[in-house]
Amino acid sequence: MNSSSSNFGFVYATSGRGYADLAVVSAWSLREVAPEARIHLFTDTSIDCDHPFDHIETLHRPWFRPKFEAMIRSPFERTVYLDADTYIVADISDIFDVLEHHEFAAAPVIRYNHKLNRRSWRKELPLSVPRYNCGVIGIQNNPRVLAFLKQAEDTLISEQLDHDQSMMREMLFESDIRVVSLPYEYNFNELTMLDVVSDRFAAPRVLHFMRMRDHLAKTGVDHLTVHHLLGPERSRFLEKHRQIDMTLGATSIEPMPSVAELLQAEATELLNCLENKENGAEKAVTKALALRTF
Repeated sequence: MNSSSSNFGFVYATSGRGYADLAVVSAWSLREVAPEARIHLFTDTSIDCDHPFDHIETLHRPWFRPKFEAMIRSPFERTVYLDADTYIVADISDIFDVLEHHEFAAAPVIRYNHKLNRRSWRKELPLSVPRYNCGVIGIQNNPRVLAFLKQAEDTLISEQLDHDQSMMREMLFESDIRVVSLPYEYNFNELTMLDVVSDRFAAPRVLHFMRMRDHLAKTGVDHLTVHHLLGPERSRFLEKHRQIDMTLGATSIEPMPSVAELLQAEATELLNCLENKENGAEKAVTKALALRTF
């Protein structure tokens, strides 16, 4: 699908300077992989730097969950909302194709044993009911979905909830909205999993960084890249992964060991160097430490 269509586009929503700066970085990464994409920002902050947004609108209610207002006010018939702390490494415009037949699209969380993901809102649901990460959401802009989002926003405010995913899980479960689960690579938020994926896995499309603000404080808006976020070894691994991913257009698959397998090889090399008292020990330690960026 052509991501330049006026019928669909991407939206960001931020409150405060820090998240506005993050959205600029994220949107530039989106623009790099989808040059014709239509990108809107809803914010309470002026954007004074060079930015890739087609349109910037002022939030009516600045608060910690402005995503709902942004999705409700989106001018697009099909919208993909992106958190500011995402970094887009492959085109995700095919989500718009999904939204032709479904009304809500998101990727399930995977850390179900984490305390936040064990939370319930009003009642316990079967564990088999997915809990979606709300950092990447695709929606159809229709009255039923807009009413659902308005109810979610009003509930967050009236009940003063500090977390939206438990509430969204129960509301989606009880609604008649047509929901589809996106593959995990469309919201790759457990970055340590990069260490275990190999050529048998599809490459991530969206990296979701909980610590992206920390990296931004060190580099600035104009310089933050995936190299800074992942480190040299992991960023090279990710680029290689994209090149051999047949779902991204590669014509053949080459064997590619995971970062964990590379680390194991480095550890073996280090042990051998130490046992043999070779000069290469310092080099091996340097290479191993380069992989430890999270």
